[in-house]
Amino acid sequence: MRAHVLPMVLLPCALAACGNVEEPVDVLDCGEVSGLLACNTFEADDPAWTSIENGGVATLDDRDASGGTKALRAQVAVMGGKAVRTRGVESADRYYARFFAKIPAGVDTAGIALLHLGEPVEPYLGTNVEIADGKLGIAVHSAEVYEYPSPMPVDRWTCLELELVVSETGGRVILRADGQTITDRNGIDTRPAGGIGDVEVGLSYVAATGGATALIDDVVIAREPLPACR
Repeated sequence: MRAHVLPMVLLPCALAACGNVEEPVDVLDCGEVSGLLACNTFEADDPAWTSIENGGVATLDDRDASGGTKALRAQVAVMGGKAVRTRGVESADRYYARFFAKIPAGVDTAGIALLHLGEPVEPYLGTNVEIADGKLGIAVHSAEVYEYPSPMPVDRWTCLELELVVSETGGRVILRADGQTITDRNGIDTRPAGGIGDVEVGLSYVAATGGATALIDDVVIAREPLPACR
């Protein structure tokens, strides 16, 4: 009697270990941004961005990233310290900013400024995306507006969007997290005396006595609306 030989069926992963199959790396394409003012994927050092480190360090780290293989890791050891990447931005009537942030578990979130759009000269006033007592919100220095209405997610990447209309009387600030509106303030003074000409990302200010750590990735600033958080 002839034995029946069943045809071989190649199943997925039969010829390679499944664990070795890598997902495509999602990297922001700065060249596709309309009205671009500033952009950084943190995949490599960008000479347009410089470091300011006062009681801390701001380095590119390949241990965790929201897209690509690297992100900016900002670490500050003392209250009042700073660890950022910064660059100048052109003056505009509207600014649209989008970036990803991750606060590691256990970090003191008593007071952290993650992004600053403001004056290029002292006293460096402007509009910040901040965390205060664990809650996410905004600080608008020229209007003395400080609002932190929503808990900041911890130990995961969060997509943050800031829309800033610059005006002494008709200014507007909108902050969104993962597509959800966190705060929307209208009819306020958003124009600091020195104008807006500078952006900082990382830890622009730390109020926690024991310092803080934050990861930042895929920062883009434009004068035209940006695609929503993916």
